[in-house]
Amino acid sequence: MKELRTQLRRLEAHLQEELAAQERTLELLAAEEAALLGRDPALVQERTTELERELQTGVDRSRRRTEIVVALGELWNVPPAALTLSSIARRAGPEGERVLRMRTELRERTAQAVKRARRVGLLARTHQRFFSDVLQALFGESGVGAVFTGGRLVDAEA
Repeated sequence: MKELRTQLRRLEAHLQEELAAQERTLELLAAEEAALLGRDPALVQERTTELERELQTGVDRSRRRTEIVVALGELWNVPPAALTLSSIARRAGPEGERVLRMRTELRERTAQAVKRARRVGLLARTHQRFFSDVLQALFGESGVGAVFTGGRLVDAEA
């Protein structure tokens, strides 16, 4: 029973980290959106780098989550792949109520982040098409292709 409580506390701490990470992601996506709307390429690049850095932290969190789920699976003699936050909360009984509440909150924040990320992605694609059209107008069709394909190799002796 003590081991179960320990693992549940570890899971709750992990969920707190996930909630904080989703909040940071939402803030970074809002900053990215503002940078795109401000049409400042340097700021867009800076915000994109910050967002990528934040998303990389998910690798460590995922590893910790896997460790916790494996430990819970061993306690209950259940394959870890069969455990979800809902099933963990159900199996834990009253001890799992906090996990269930945090799961709901995490789902809501994740949905908000997905919605914001889609909006930012759409805005970024719109800006890309706009700049592509400008380049095409300035340099013609061949100039645009060279910009987006990375250029061409030329035989200098030919």
